[in-house]
Amino acid sequence: MKNRSTLRVVGLALIASSAASNAFAEDTGYYLGGGTGAAAIRLSGQSFNPGASADEYGVGAKLYVGYRFLRNLALEAGYVDFDQYTASGTIGSPPVSAAVDINVHGFYLAPVGIWPVTQSLSVFGKIGAARWDIERDAFGRLAETARGDVGIKAVFGAGIAWQAFRHLGFRLEWERFNDIGRDDRTGSGHADLIGGGFFWDFR
Repeated sequence: MKNRSTLRVVGLALIASSAASNAFAEDTGYYLGGGTGAAAIRLSGQSFNPGASADEYGVGAKLYVGYRFLRNLALEAGYVDFDQYTASGTIGSPPVSAAVDINVHGFYLAPVGIWPVTQSLSVFGKIGAARWDIERDAFGRLAETARGDVGIKAVFGAGIAWQAFRHLGFRLEWERFNDIGRDDRTGSGHADLIGGGFFWDFR
């Protein structure tokens, strides 16, 4: 009788262990994705006289890959292109025409916190480090200062993920590369990307 009870306890323990193992396996795995959206590059320190015009907005894009370690935690790496910032006007006194085209892009690595709302819908937030790269083309009076800059600063963002199918899902998110550039080279500020895209979940 005791042997039967022992076997039942062992059997129940094995079933519980197997179920926990399966649940853990379902919560971990790789994913990759891409997206596009509205990008904004805001930089100060361009040295233009009052009245200069600037186009801070464009169409950005991103690619990323990540690994989900736990139900609520992943590590993600990606590349973001924030498109181009353009400005034109006059500089100096007497005023002389000048213009700049600035492109911002870079790589990031960030932990991602995930909070499920339903079985298929979750919200997420991330904060990490980004290696940004600013390419600057200048014309007119600013031509002699046509130079770029690189650096490492914080990246953060938040969004909503919808697992529409077994492996395919969609994300809406906002992302910022913070404190980029330098006033004496490219201007300083930040770059934002607000948009959506898809991801493929290998779990």
